[in-house]
Amino acid sequence: MIQGFEANCRLQLQTELEQLQHTIIQSLVHGKHAAESELARQLLAKPVSNWPDLLTGNCPWCISSQLERLNAVLAALSQLELNLYGLCSDCECPIERAALLRDPASQRCDSCHNKNHR
Repeated sequence: MIQGFEANCRLQLQTELEQLQHTIIQSLVHGKHAAESELARQLLAKPVSNWPDLLTGNCPWCISSQLERLNAVLAALSQLELNLYGLCSDCECPIERAALLRDPASQRCDSCHNKNHR
């Protein structure tokens, strides 16, 4: 059952990753500045796992929320590869299934999430 749940989460995360890639590239290509198009070209030449490093410090305000989400999705996919998926990044307890259903890229259990968002 857990493996099926993780497989479903992986599929959701991979689908979201593809959507994020497309959104980021389209935003940059249609940006107002030539530097944004050049950044899009550089991103397309690199694996998506390198995108956060390339975007940090070069990220136009219009894609900052996508960069934040990209980091979360990549982290969750990494955790799946390491068999650490579903563990809270703060207390290392299992993240509630409901939280992972709401957001498969969740990094914190509900208790730690509530502590960090007061």
